[in-house]
Amino acid sequence: MSTYLLFGGSRGLGRSFRDLVLEQTDAKVAVVSRTYLKQAPAGDDRSAYIGGDLSQTETWEQIAESVEKHDPTYIIYFAAGGPWGEYGRHEWKDHLWAFQVSFMAPAFFLHRKLMIPGKLKKFIAVGSAVAEAEPDPNAASYAAAKHALKGLISSVQAENPPFDVRLFSPGYMDTPLLSKNAWPRHSAKLLNPNLVAQALFKWTHDPNHCNSHMVLQDSNSPLLS
Repeated sequence: MSTYLLFGGSRGLGRSFRDLVLEQTDAKVAVVSRTYLKQAPAGDDRSAYIGGDLSQTETWEQIAESVEKHDPTYIIYFAAGGPWGEYGRHEWKDHLWAFQVSFMAPAFFLHRKLMIPGKLKKFIAVGSAVAEAEPDPNAASYAAAKHALKGLISSVQAENPPFDVRLFSPGYMDTPLLSKNAWPRHSAKLLNPNLVAQALFKWTHDPNHCNSHMVLQDSNSPLLS
């Protein structure tokens, strides 16, 4: 039986993807999140929860040990975020949180699995079609982290890794995680996270996209049809 390990699967796109996997497959799903995720009904042994704050580097080793116990088939890193507003108006700790969660943590866990791959077939990092490719005013630290993540994944892909390493980059989505004042909310281009989850699921299992990068800029993408 396959096991999906989702970093940040309690809200937003991660939660939509988790629900989709449980509905459409018989696979097990383990979620890493600092937000408590309601456990599955009694008798359902397909769901697991690993508590951990990805912004705290001292917790990563313990989380990694828990991940290894599940020996996942697929790892998908959803967790990300950062402060909204002009870069200089926020405290450094707020930007550090964005760097840790959105780049340093996925970099750590990818490195860990490259050293100890186990049964892993795919490691997929979720990027951002906008923030990784162009300036993102009022989300500078988030954009910096996403630029770094794209650079890391593309470089590792070129190193012939022992498992499939991918980057999935959707546009901004209509979830509570997006600030109510964020410019994408006024652009009429927000994506439906449930449709994006379906596209990600389809792409994850397409063998023609090994070590690739998928960008879903807007709702006109063929994957969303």
